[in-house]
Amino acid sequence: MTGTVASVRCVTLLLGQNQDEKKRHNNVQGIVLNHTTVCHTHTITRKIMSEYKITKPVFRKFVKYVRYYANSWGLSDWELDVEIGKEKTDNRASCCSGLEDKYCRIVIDPVWDVEPTDKLIKSCAFHEVLELLLAPVDVLMKERFITLPQINEARHSVIMRLQNVLLD
Repeated sequence: MTGTVASVRCVTLLLGQNQDEKKRHNNVQGIVLNHTTVCHTHTITRKIMSEYKITKPVFRKFVKYVRYYANSWGLSDWELDVEIGKEKTDNRASCCSGLEDKYCRIVIDPVWDVEPTDKLIKSCAFHEVLELLLAPVDVLMKERFITLPQINEARHSVIMRLQNVLLD
């Protein structure tokens, strides 16, 4: 599977959304629990001693890494939105994806407890795109009635993507 993610929409804040955006946001968050919505968070228990705000340049770097990993791993069939916003109190970032419409929303927390170095930003983007890569397998693991061909297809999808990346 080759190609590139055509566009990664960047929304800087969740505040001031119109009703359509709020409706889509709520559906993707997993509030509407159908068996194809997966939400993952990179949870870190933290004691906030210092606060470091995610600036626009840091956010752009995060988006650049998300785009890089999504393209590198052949996830061009997904529509990606990357935003700055507050999802849960102890998360630096989160990934929510809907398998039916192949929509993914990655949110980076606006305030971190550590300085957002290039290494941490890259690692966070890497982690969230891996959540997206494994979303189909995660959904199947939660399904009650799945078939062996569905399991094989999901597993081989991940294997082929990794094979294309790691063996080239």
